[in-house]
Amino acid sequence: MALWHTVKNIGATLVGQTWSSLLGLLTLPVIVRGFGAEGYGLLSLSLSLVGVASICDLGIGRALSKCLAEDGDAACSDRANRSFHSALTMTLSLAAVFTVAFALATPFLVDRVFRVRAGLAGDARLVFFFTVAALPAVLVRILLDGILVGKQRIAALSAVNAGAATMKVAVGVTTALCHGPIHALVLGYCAISYMHVAALAWLCLRGQSPIVTLGIAWDINLVRQLLRLGSLSTAATGMSYVFLYLDRWIIAAFLPISVLGYYTIAFDVACRQWSVANAISQAFFPVFSQSAQISREALTASYLQASRMMFVATTGMAVILSCFAQSLLSRWISPEIAANAGILLKILAIGIVLACYFNLPTTALLAGSGRPEIIAVQVTLAAVAHLAVSMATIRWLGAMGVALGFVAGYLVALLGSHVWLLRHALSSNTLANLSTCIFRCWGIAIGVAIPISYATAGLLSNTIEVLSAMAVAYAAYLALATWISYSPAERLLMRRRAESLIPLRLAGGQA
Repeated sequence: MALWHTVKNIGATLVGQTWSSLLGLLTLPVIVRGFGAEGYGLLSLSLSLVGVASICDLGIGRALSKCLAEDGDAACSDRANRSFHSALTMTLSLAAVFTVAFALATPFLVDRVFRVRAGLAGDARLVFFFTVAALPAVLVRILLDGILVGKQRIAALSAVNAGAATMKVAVGVTTALCHGPIHALVLGYCAISYMHVAALAWLCLRGQSPIVTLGIAWDINLVRQLLRLGSLSTAATGMSYVFLYLDRWIIAAFLPISVLGYYTIAFDVACRQWSVANAISQAFFPVFSQSAQISREALTASYLQASRMMFVATTGMAVILSCFAQSLLSRWISPEIAANAGILLKILAIGIVLACYFNLPTTALLAGSGRPEIIAVQVTLAAVAHLAVSMATIRWLGAMGVALGFVAGYLVALLGSHVWLLRHALSSNTLANLSTCIFRCWGIAIGVAIPISYATAGLLSNTIEVLSAMAVAYAAYLALATWISYSPAERLLMRRRAESLIPLRLAGGQA
Protein backbone atom coordinates (compact mmCIF):
# COMPACT_ATOMS: atom_id res chain seq x y z
CA MET A 1 0.00 0.00 0.00
CA ALA A 2 2.95 2.33 0.58
CA LEU A 3 3.87 2.10 -3.10
CA TRP A 4 0.29 2.84 -4.14
CA HIS A 5 0.22 5.88 -1.83
CA THR A 6 3.41 7.07 -3.52
CA VAL A 7 1.85 6.52 -6.94
CA LYS A 8 -1.16 8.65 -5.90
CA ASN A 9 1.21 11.39 -4.74
CA ILE A 10 2.96 11.22 -8.11
CA GLY A 11 -0.42 11.49 -9.82
CA ALA A 12 -1.45 14.52 -7.77
CA THR A 13 1.82 16.31 -8.52
CA LEU A 14 1.70 15.30 -12.15
CA VAL A 15 -1.82 16.64 -12.66
CA GLY A 16 -0.84 20.02 -11.20
CA GLN A 17 2.43 20.28 -13.10
CA THR A 18 0.86 19.04 -16.34
CA TRP A 19 -1.83 21.70 -16.04
CA SER A 20 0.79 24.40 -15.46
CA SER A 21 2.95 23.10 -18.30
CA LEU A 22 0.07 22.96 -20.75
CA LEU A 23 -1.00 26.49 -19.89
CA GLY A 24 2.57 27.69 -20.35
CA LEU A 25 2.92 25.92 -23.68
CA LEU A 26 -0.44 27.11 -25.01
CA THR A 27 0.27 30.73 -24.15
CA LEU A 28 3.96 30.74 -25.12
CA PRO A 29 3.28 32.02 -28.68
CA VAL A 30 1.23 34.93 -27.31
CA ILE A 31 3.95 35.96 -24.86
CA VAL A 32 6.78 35.57 -27.40
CA ARG A 33 4.93 37.67 -29.98
CA GLY A 34 3.91 40.25 -27.37
CA PHE A 35 7.34 40.88 -25.88
CA GLY A 36 9.65 39.79 -28.70
CA ALA A 37 12.88 37.83 -28.43
CA GLU A 38 14.62 40.53 -26.36
CA GLY A 39 11.79 40.86 -23.87
CA TYR A 40 11.60 37.10 -23.52
CA GLY A 41 15.35 37.04 -22.95
CA LEU A 42 14.99 39.54 -20.09
CA LEU A 43 12.19 37.43 -18.61
CA SER A 44 14.52 34.44 -18.78
CA LEU A 45 17.21 36.31 -16.85
CA SER A 46 14.63 37.30 -14.24
CA LEU A 47 13.53 33.70 -13.73
CA SER A 48 17.14 32.51 -13.61
CA LEU A 49 17.83 35.06 -10.86
CA VAL A 50 14.86 33.70 -8.88
CA GLY A 51 16.19 30.18 -9.33
CA VAL A 52 19.67 31.02 -8.13
CA ALA A 53 18.37 33.20 -5.28
CA SER A 54 16.24 30.31 -4.02
CA ILE A 55 19.36 28.65 -2.61
CA CYS A 56 19.72 31.54 -0.20
CA ASP A 57 17.61 29.69 2.38
CA LEU A 58 20.74 27.54 2.96
CA GLY A 59 18.73 24.37 2.43
CA ILE A 60 16.53 24.93 5.48
CA GLY A 61 13.33 23.99 3.64
CA ARG A 62 14.75 20.67 2.48
CA ALA A 63 16.22 19.95 5.92
CA LEU A 64 12.88 20.68 7.60
CA SER A 65 11.12 18.42 5.10
CA LYS A 66 13.42 15.54 5.98
CA CYS A 67 12.89 16.07 9.72
CA LEU A 68 9.11 16.11 9.36
CA ALA A 69 9.15 13.02 7.11
CA GLU A 70 11.05 11.13 9.80
CA ASP A 71 8.36 12.10 12.35
CA GLY A 72 5.74 10.13 10.43
CA ASP A 73 2.11 11.28 10.31
CA ALA A 74 2.05 13.20 13.58
CA ALA A 75 0.84 16.81 13.15
CA CYS A 76 1.57 19.83 15.34
CA SER A 77 4.04 17.84 17.41
CA ASP A 78 6.29 19.77 19.76
CA ARG A 79 9.38 18.87 17.73
CA ALA A 80 7.73 19.92 14.45
CA ASN A 81 6.65 23.28 15.90
CA ARG A 82 10.05 24.02 17.41
CA SER A 83 11.77 23.08 14.16
CA PHE A 84 9.45 25.27 12.11
CA HIS A 85 9.76 28.28 14.42
CA SER A 86 13.54 28.19 14.24
CA ALA A 87 13.50 27.55 10.49
CA LEU A 88 11.12 30.48 9.90
CA THR A 89 13.32 32.81 11.94
CA MET A 90 16.39 31.85 9.92
CA THR A 91 14.55 32.12 6.61
CA LEU A 92 13.23 35.63 7.29
CA SER A 93 16.65 36.79 8.42
CA LEU A 94 18.33 35.39 5.32
CA ALA A 95 15.64 36.89 3.08
CA ALA A 96 16.34 40.38 4.45
CA VAL A 97 20.10 40.07 3.94
CA PHE A 98 20.03 38.63 0.44
CA THR A 99 17.27 40.94 -0.81
CA VAL A 100 19.43 43.97 -0.01
CA ALA A 101 22.50 42.31 -1.54
CA PHE A 102 20.77 41.47 -4.84
CA ALA A 103 19.22 44.92 -5.05
CA LEU A 104 22.64 46.55 -4.74
CA ALA A 105 24.03 44.19 -7.42
CA THR A 106 21.33 44.95 -10.00
CA PRO A 107 22.98 48.00 -11.68
CA PHE A 108 26.25 46.07 -12.01
CA LEU A 109 24.52 43.10 -13.64
CA VAL A 110 22.69 45.25 -16.17
CA ASP A 111 25.54 47.62 -17.03
CA ARG A 112 28.62 45.39 -16.78
CA VAL A 113 27.74 41.69 -17.00
CA PHE A 114 24.90 41.16 -19.48
CA ARG A 115 24.84 42.47 -23.06
CA VAL A 116 21.75 44.65 -22.74
CA ARG A 117 21.53 47.36 -25.39
CA ALA A 118 21.23 50.95 -24.17
CA GLY A 119 17.58 51.34 -25.17
CA LEU A 120 16.60 48.33 -23.07
CA ALA A 121 18.70 49.11 -19.97
CA GLY A 122 15.91 50.97 -18.12
CA ASP A 123 13.49 48.09 -18.57
CA ALA A 124 16.18 45.64 -17.52
CA ARG A 125 16.85 47.47 -14.24
CA LEU A 126 13.14 47.49 -13.35
CA VAL A 127 12.88 43.80 -14.23
CA PHE A 128 15.69 42.95 -11.84
CA PHE A 129 14.45 45.24 -9.03
CA PHE A 130 10.95 43.71 -9.15
CA THR A 131 12.52 40.24 -9.24
CA VAL A 132 14.54 41.02 -6.13
CA ALA A 133 11.39 42.28 -4.38
CA ALA A 134 9.91 38.78 -4.70
CA LEU A 135 12.89 37.09 -3.00
CA PRO A 136 11.40 36.95 0.55
CA ALA A 137 8.28 35.27 -0.84
CA VAL A 138 10.41 32.78 -2.75
CA LEU A 139 12.37 31.74 0.34
CA VAL A 140 9.31 31.41 2.58
CA ARG A 141 7.52 29.42 -0.13
CA ILE A 142 10.40 26.93 -0.24
CA LEU A 143 10.11 26.50 3.52
CA LEU A 144 6.34 25.88 3.34
CA ASP A 145 6.82 23.50 0.40
CA GLY A 146 9.18 21.50 2.59
CA ILE A 147 6.58 21.20 5.34
CA LEU A 148 3.86 19.94 3.00
CA VAL A 149 6.16 17.50 1.19
CA GLY A 150 7.53 16.17 4.47
CA LYS A 151 3.99 15.39 5.66
CA GLN A 152 3.01 14.09 2.19
CA ARG A 153 0.30 16.73 1.72
CA ILE A 154 1.29 16.70 -1.91
CA ALA A 155 -2.18 16.92 -3.45
CA ALA A 156 -2.96 20.19 -1.67
CA LEU A 157 0.49 21.57 -2.49
CA SER A 158 0.04 20.70 -6.16
CA ALA A 159 -3.37 22.39 -6.29
CA VAL A 160 -2.02 25.65 -4.85
CA ASN A 161 1.04 25.57 -7.12
CA ALA A 162 -1.19 25.01 -10.15
CA GLY A 163 -3.38 27.93 -9.11
CA ALA A 164 -0.38 30.25 -8.79
CA ALA A 165 0.94 29.13 -12.17
CA THR A 166 -2.48 29.79 -13.72
CA MET A 167 -2.51 33.33 -12.33
CA LYS A 168 0.97 33.97 -13.72
CA VAL A 169 -0.06 32.74 -17.14
CA ALA A 170 -3.15 34.97 -17.05
CA VAL A 171 -1.07 38.01 -16.12
CA GLY A 172 1.47 37.18 -18.83
CA VAL A 173 -1.15 36.85 -21.58
CA THR A 174 -2.98 39.99 -20.48
CA THR A 175 0.20 42.07 -20.38
CA ALA A 176 1.33 40.74 -23.76
CA LEU A 177 -2.02 41.41 -25.45
CA CYS A 178 -2.10 44.92 -23.99
CA HIS A 179 1.46 45.49 -25.26
CA GLY A 180 2.66 46.31 -21.76
CA PRO A 181 6.37 46.51 -20.88
CA ILE A 182 8.17 43.40 -19.69
CA HIS A 183 8.80 44.92 -16.25
CA ALA A 184 5.00 45.15 -15.72
CA LEU A 185 4.80 41.37 -16.18
CA VAL A 186 7.59 40.80 -13.66
CA LEU A 187 5.83 43.09 -11.17
CA GLY A 188 2.69 40.96 -11.59
CA TYR A 189 4.75 37.83 -10.96
CA CYS A 190 6.07 39.42 -7.76
CA ALA A 191 2.55 40.10 -6.46
CA ILE A 192 1.43 36.56 -7.25
CA SER A 193 4.45 35.16 -5.36
CA TYR A 194 3.18 36.73 -2.15
CA MET A 195 -0.36 35.43 -2.73
CA HIS A 196 1.14 31.99 -3.34
CA VAL A 197 2.91 32.11 0.03
CA ALA A 198 -0.30 33.17 1.78
CA ALA A 199 -2.17 30.14 0.38
CA LEU A 200 0.59 27.70 1.40
CA ALA A 201 0.75 29.25 4.86
CA TRP A 202 -2.97 28.65 5.29
CA LEU A 203 -2.51 24.96 4.42
CA CYS A 204 0.31 24.58 6.94
CA LEU A 205 -1.10 26.70 9.76
CA ARG A 206 -4.88 27.00 9.40
CA GLY A 207 -6.10 24.20 7.15
CA GLN A 208 -8.39 21.30 8.07
CA SER A 209 -5.47 19.54 9.73
CA PRO A 210 -2.76 22.10 10.68
CA ILE A 211 0.78 20.77 10.55
CA VAL A 212 2.56 23.43 12.61
CA THR A 213 1.78 26.57 14.56
CA LEU A 214 3.07 30.05 13.77
CA GLY A 215 5.91 31.32 15.90
CA ILE A 216 9.38 32.82 15.99
CA ALA A 217 12.10 31.10 18.01
CA TRP A 218 15.80 30.34 18.09
CA ASP A 219 16.52 26.86 19.40
CA ILE A 220 20.27 26.61 19.01
CA ASN A 221 20.30 22.81 18.87
CA LEU A 222 17.65 22.71 16.16
CA VAL A 223 19.38 25.54 14.32
CA ARG A 224 22.60 23.54 14.25
CA GLN A 225 20.77 20.42 13.08
CA LEU A 226 18.95 22.24 10.28
CA LEU A 227 22.04 24.13 9.19
CA ARG A 228 24.18 20.99 9.21
CA LEU A 229 21.85 19.13 6.89
CA GLY A 230 20.78 22.30 5.09
CA SER A 231 24.31 23.48 4.37
CA LEU A 232 25.12 20.19 2.67
CA SER A 233 21.88 20.36 0.70
CA THR A 234 22.62 23.98 -0.20
CA ALA A 235 26.02 23.09 -1.58
CA ALA A 236 24.39 20.43 -3.72
CA THR A 237 21.32 22.45 -4.72
CA GLY A 238 23.34 25.62 -5.19
CA MET A 239 25.69 24.03 -7.67
CA SER A 240 22.70 22.45 -9.41
CA TYR A 241 21.09 25.87 -9.90
CA VAL A 242 24.35 27.41 -11.04
CA PHE A 243 24.73 24.61 -13.56
CA LEU A 244 21.10 24.85 -14.66
CA TYR A 245 21.30 28.56 -15.44
CA LEU A 246 24.90 28.66 -16.64
CA ASP A 247 23.82 28.45 -20.26
CA ARG A 248 21.63 31.57 -19.94
CA TRP A 249 24.46 33.56 -18.34
CA ILE A 250 26.99 32.50 -20.96
CA ILE A 251 24.67 33.52 -23.79
CA ALA A 252 23.74 36.82 -22.10
CA ALA A 253 27.41 37.65 -21.59
CA PHE A 254 28.69 36.74 -25.08
CA LEU A 255 25.69 36.89 -27.45
CA PRO A 256 22.84 39.37 -28.02
CA ILE A 257 19.80 39.20 -25.75
CA SER A 258 17.68 38.22 -28.76
CA VAL A 259 19.72 35.00 -29.09
CA LEU A 260 19.01 34.33 -25.42
CA GLY A 261 15.33 34.74 -26.25
CA TYR A 262 15.49 32.06 -28.96
CA TYR A 263 17.45 29.73 -26.68
CA THR A 264 14.97 30.23 -23.84
CA ILE A 265 12.00 29.49 -26.09
CA ALA A 266 13.58 26.14 -26.99
CA PHE A 267 14.50 25.48 -23.37
CA ASP A 268 11.03 26.31 -22.07
CA VAL A 269 9.44 23.87 -24.50
CA ALA A 270 11.95 21.10 -23.73
CA CYS A 271 11.83 21.50 -19.96
CA ARG A 272 8.13 20.58 -19.79
CA GLN A 273 9.43 17.02 -19.49
CA TRP A 274 10.40 17.99 -15.94
CA SER A 275 6.73 17.90 -14.92
CA VAL A 276 6.83 14.11 -14.91
CA ALA A 277 10.33 13.87 -13.46
CA ASN A 278 9.58 16.27 -10.61
CA ALA A 279 6.37 14.44 -9.76
CA ILE A 280 8.22 11.13 -9.46
CA SER A 281 11.22 12.44 -7.53
CA GLN A 282 9.10 14.54 -5.14
CA ALA A 283 6.83 11.62 -4.32
CA PHE A 284 9.81 9.32 -3.71
CA PHE A 285 11.69 11.78 -1.44
CA PRO A 286 9.96 10.61 1.78
CA VAL A 287 10.04 7.02 0.49
CA PHE A 288 13.83 7.16 0.09
CA SER A 289 14.16 8.72 3.55
CA GLN A 290 12.19 5.91 5.18
CA SER A 291 13.73 3.10 3.09
CA ALA A 292 17.26 4.18 3.96
CA GLN A 293 16.48 3.73 7.64
CA ILE A 294 15.44 0.12 7.00
CA SER A 295 18.25 -1.35 4.88
CA ARG A 296 20.35 -0.97 1.77
CA GLU A 297 18.13 -3.49 0.00
CA ALA A 298 14.99 -1.48 0.84
CA LEU A 299 16.54 1.69 -0.60
CA THR A 300 17.60 -0.26 -3.71
CA ALA A 301 14.08 -1.60 -4.22
CA SER A 302 12.58 1.91 -3.93
CA TYR A 303 15.23 3.34 -6.24
CA LEU A 304 14.57 0.72 -8.92
CA GLN A 305 10.82 1.38 -8.73
CA ALA A 306 11.40 5.09 -9.19
CA SER A 307 13.94 4.56 -12.00
CA ARG A 308 11.63 2.39 -14.04
CA MET A 309 8.88 4.98 -13.74
CA MET A 310 11.30 7.72 -14.76
CA PHE A 311 12.77 5.90 -17.75
CA VAL A 312 9.43 4.77 -19.10
CA ALA A 313 7.71 8.14 -18.66
CA THR A 314 10.38 10.56 -19.91
CA THR A 315 12.53 8.82 -22.52
CA GLY A 316 9.83 8.73 -25.19
CA MET A 317 8.95 12.37 -24.56
CA ALA A 318 12.51 13.49 -25.30
CA VAL A 319 13.00 11.47 -28.47
CA ILE A 320 9.58 12.37 -29.89
CA LEU A 321 10.05 16.08 -29.11
CA SER A 322 13.47 16.03 -30.76
CA CYS A 323 12.07 14.40 -33.90
CA PHE A 324 9.13 16.82 -34.20
CA ALA A 325 10.96 19.99 -33.01
CA GLN A 326 11.14 21.82 -36.33
CA SER A 327 7.55 21.09 -37.34
CA LEU A 328 6.20 22.00 -33.90
CA LEU A 329 7.87 25.41 -33.65
CA SER A 330 7.15 26.34 -37.27
CA ARG A 331 3.42 25.70 -37.06
CA TRP A 332 2.92 26.61 -33.42
CA ILE A 333 4.83 29.90 -33.14
CA SER A 334 6.37 30.96 -36.45
CA PRO A 335 8.79 29.78 -39.17
CA GLU A 336 11.25 32.46 -37.98
CA ILE A 337 11.29 30.98 -34.47
CA ALA A 338 11.67 27.48 -35.92
CA ALA A 339 14.65 28.60 -38.02
CA ASN A 340 16.43 30.09 -34.98
CA ALA A 341 15.32 27.70 -32.20
CA GLY A 342 14.55 24.39 -33.94
CA ILE A 343 18.01 22.83 -33.73
CA LEU A 344 18.33 24.12 -30.15
CA LEU A 345 15.12 22.33 -29.21
CA LYS A 346 16.40 19.06 -30.73
CA ILE A 347 19.55 19.23 -28.60
CA LEU A 348 17.92 20.49 -25.42
CA ALA A 349 15.21 17.81 -25.53
CA ILE A 350 17.96 15.21 -25.07
CA GLY A 351 19.72 17.30 -22.43
CA ILE A 352 16.52 17.70 -20.41
CA VAL A 353 15.81 13.96 -20.34
CA LEU A 354 19.30 13.44 -18.89
CA ALA A 355 18.37 16.08 -16.31
CA CYS A 356 15.16 14.15 -15.57
CA TYR A 357 17.20 11.00 -14.97
CA PHE A 358 19.53 12.99 -12.70
CA ASN A 359 16.58 13.93 -10.47
CA LEU A 360 16.53 10.44 -8.97
CA PRO A 361 20.17 10.12 -7.83
CA THR A 362 19.88 13.68 -6.52
CA THR A 363 16.80 12.76 -4.50
CA ALA A 364 18.43 9.56 -3.24
CA LEU A 365 21.56 11.41 -2.16
CA LEU A 366 19.55 14.09 -0.36
CA ALA A 367 17.02 11.80 1.30
CA GLY A 368 18.51 8.33 1.43
CA SER A 369 22.27 8.42 1.68
CA GLY A 370 22.91 11.23 4.14
CA ARG A 371 25.64 12.50 1.79
CA PRO A 372 24.15 15.41 -0.15
CA GLU A 373 27.60 16.99 -0.54
CA ILE A 374 28.29 14.35 -3.18
CA ILE A 375 25.79 16.15 -5.42
CA ALA A 376 27.83 19.34 -5.14
CA VAL A 377 30.94 17.47 -6.27
CA GLN A 378 29.15 15.86 -9.21
CA VAL A 379 27.45 19.06 -10.33
CA THR A 380 30.72 21.00 -10.01
CA LEU A 381 32.33 18.53 -12.41
CA ALA A 382 29.28 18.86 -14.66
CA ALA A 383 29.51 22.67 -14.59
CA VAL A 384 33.18 22.46 -15.57
CA ALA A 385 32.29 20.18 -18.49
CA HIS A 386 29.40 22.48 -19.47
CA LEU A 387 31.59 25.58 -19.37
CA ALA A 388 34.46 23.92 -21.23
CA VAL A 389 32.29 22.65 -24.09
CA SER A 390 30.31 25.90 -24.28
CA MET A 391 33.33 28.20 -24.36
CA ALA A 392 35.14 25.97 -26.85
CA THR A 393 32.22 25.97 -29.30
CA ILE A 394 30.32 29.24 -28.77
CA ARG A 395 32.42 31.23 -31.26
CA TRP A 396 31.63 28.96 -34.21
CA LEU A 397 28.38 27.26 -33.12
CA GLY A 398 26.83 30.10 -31.10
CA ALA A 399 23.94 29.07 -28.86
CA MET A 400 24.04 25.54 -30.28
CA GLY A 401 27.48 25.09 -28.70
CA VAL A 402 26.04 26.16 -25.33
CA ALA A 403 23.23 23.61 -25.76
CA LEU A 404 25.80 20.89 -26.43
CA GLY A 405 27.63 21.99 -23.28
CA PHE A 406 24.36 21.60 -21.35
CA VAL A 407 24.00 18.01 -22.59
CA ALA A 408 27.63 17.18 -21.81
CA GLY A 409 27.33 18.56 -18.29
CA TYR A 410 24.25 16.56 -17.38
CA LEU A 411 25.79 13.40 -18.82
CA VAL A 412 28.81 13.86 -16.52
CA ALA A 413 26.55 14.49 -13.50
CA LEU A 414 24.35 11.49 -14.24
CA LEU A 415 27.22 9.05 -14.65
CA GLY A 416 29.17 10.34 -11.65
CA SER A 417 26.23 10.26 -9.24
CA HIS A 418 25.27 6.72 -10.22
CA VAL A 419 28.84 5.49 -9.81
CA TRP A 420 28.85 6.80 -6.22
CA LEU A 421 25.41 5.40 -5.37
CA LEU A 422 26.27 1.97 -6.75
CA ARG A 423 29.41 1.85 -4.64
CA HIS A 424 28.03 3.21 -1.37
CA ALA A 425 24.22 3.11 -1.14
CA LEU A 426 22.66 0.60 -3.56
CA SER A 427 22.96 -3.15 -4.03
CA SER A 428 25.33 -4.66 -6.57
CA ASN A 429 22.59 -5.82 -8.96
CA THR A 430 21.25 -2.30 -9.46
CA LEU A 431 23.42 -1.48 -12.48
CA ALA A 432 22.20 -4.44 -14.52
CA ASN A 433 18.56 -3.61 -13.80
CA LEU A 434 19.01 0.07 -14.64
CA SER A 435 20.94 -0.64 -17.85
CA THR A 436 18.39 -3.13 -19.13
CA CYS A 437 15.47 -0.78 -18.54
CA ILE A 438 17.07 2.34 -19.99
CA PHE A 439 18.36 0.64 -23.15
CA ARG A 440 14.96 -0.89 -23.80
CA CYS A 441 13.23 2.46 -23.37
CA TRP A 442 15.63 4.23 -25.73
CA GLY A 443 15.37 1.48 -28.31
CA ILE A 444 11.57 1.60 -28.27
CA ALA A 445 11.50 5.41 -28.35
CA ILE A 446 13.80 5.61 -31.39
CA GLY A 447 11.98 2.77 -33.12
CA VAL A 448 8.64 4.54 -32.69
CA ALA A 449 9.48 8.24 -33.05
CA ILE A 450 11.69 8.28 -36.13
CA PRO A 451 9.39 6.29 -38.46
CA ILE A 452 6.30 8.26 -37.41
CA SER A 453 8.04 11.63 -37.78
CA TYR A 454 9.31 10.78 -41.26
CA ALA A 455 6.00 9.29 -42.36
CA THR A 456 4.04 12.40 -41.30
CA ALA A 457 6.60 15.10 -42.19
CA GLY A 458 4.86 16.25 -45.36
CA LEU A 459 1.33 15.77 -44.06
CA LEU A 460 1.25 18.04 -41.00
CA SER A 461 -0.15 21.47 -41.82
CA ASN A 462 -1.07 22.94 -38.42
CA THR A 463 -0.30 22.70 -34.72
CA ILE A 464 -3.17 20.34 -33.91
CA GLU A 465 -1.96 17.83 -36.46
CA VAL A 466 1.63 18.01 -35.17
CA LEU A 467 0.51 17.52 -31.58
CA SER A 468 -1.78 14.67 -32.61
CA ALA A 469 1.08 12.90 -34.34
CA MET A 470 3.27 13.39 -31.27
CA ALA A 471 0.49 12.07 -29.00
CA VAL A 472 0.04 8.97 -31.15
CA ALA A 473 3.78 8.34 -31.11
CA TYR A 474 3.96 8.76 -27.34
CA ALA A 475 0.95 6.52 -26.72
CA ALA A 476 2.53 3.79 -28.87
CA TYR A 477 5.86 4.20 -27.12
CA LEU A 478 4.30 4.20 -23.64
CA ALA A 479 2.34 1.03 -24.29
CA LEU A 480 5.42 -0.81 -25.60
CA ALA A 481 7.77 0.53 -22.91
CA THR A 482 5.37 -0.40 -20.10
CA TRP A 483 4.89 -3.87 -21.57
CA ILE A 484 8.64 -4.46 -21.79
CA SER A 485 9.62 -2.85 -18.46
CA TYR A 486 7.03 -4.40 -16.13
CA SER A 487 6.24 -8.04 -15.52
CA PRO A 488 2.75 -9.46 -16.16
CA ALA A 489 2.11 -9.56 -12.40
CA GLU A 490 3.09 -5.89 -12.02
CA ARG A 491 0.90 -4.83 -14.95
CA LEU A 492 -2.02 -6.79 -13.49
CA LEU A 493 -1.52 -5.12 -10.10
CA MET A 494 -1.46 -1.64 -11.68
CA ARG A 495 -4.65 -2.40 -13.61
CA ARG A 496 -6.44 -3.65 -10.49
CA ARG A 497 -5.35 -0.60 -8.51
CA ALA A 498 -6.69 1.67 -11.24
CA GLU A 499 -9.96 -0.25 -11.45
CA SER A 500 -10.36 -0.08 -7.68
CA LEU A 501 -10.52 3.70 -7.88
CA ILE A 502 -13.44 3.74 -10.33
CA PRO A 503 -16.17 2.92 -7.72
CA LEU A 504 -14.69 5.57 -5.43
CA ARG A 505 -14.81 8.19 -8.16
CA LEU A 506 -18.38 7.23 -9.08
CA ALA A 507 -19.44 7.40 -5.44
CA GLY A 508 -17.76 10.78 -5.07
CA GLY A 509 -19.54 12.08 -8.16
CA GLN A 510 -22.94 10.86 -6.94
CA ALA A 511 -22.34 12.42 -3.54
